[in-house]
Amino acid sequence: MNLNKLRNIKSPLTFILLISAIGLYAVIHGYMNPPKISIEQFDAGSISNFDIGDVIYYQDQEFYLVGMRNGKLRALKESAKEPCSLNYFGSRHNNDNKIKPLSLQNIFFDNCDNLWHTNGDSFFQNQVPLKTLFVNIDTSTKDERVIVEVTK
Repeated sequence: MNLNKLRNIKSPLTFILLISAIGLYAVIHGYMNPPKISIEQFDAGSISNFDIGDVIYYQDQEFYLVGMRNGKLRALKESAKEPCSLNYFGSRHNNDNKIKPLSLQNIFFDNCDNLWHTNGDSFFQNQVPLKTLFVNIDTSTKDERVIVEVTK
């Protein structure tokens, strides 16, 4: 569009109508094309079932729930890289540590050679983040429940 033609339009009403038409188009387009992400709320159980340092894997929902040192819960789903699946390597027996004293334990890793601490922070300046799900504590019942928002 030529800028000289826009300068010839001097009526503010024309600009208001143009901006309104663009806004109306954006609203209609957004309504007709909803996002393809669905969010479900998953009940992970009672809050009393989780302790600091616990790492629990929910296989049917494919995420780990981690009891962090600050008393909060963190849900870790996967690596931000699509083909990489997340795994957890827990603590070992003392005999294993005597054989391999510098071996890593209590870490998350994926099949793309990325490592994270148990709390989900990067390990060795890893540049790939983990997808973290929203965790909420439902206090509306007598037994406080842990609710995780899982994306599908």
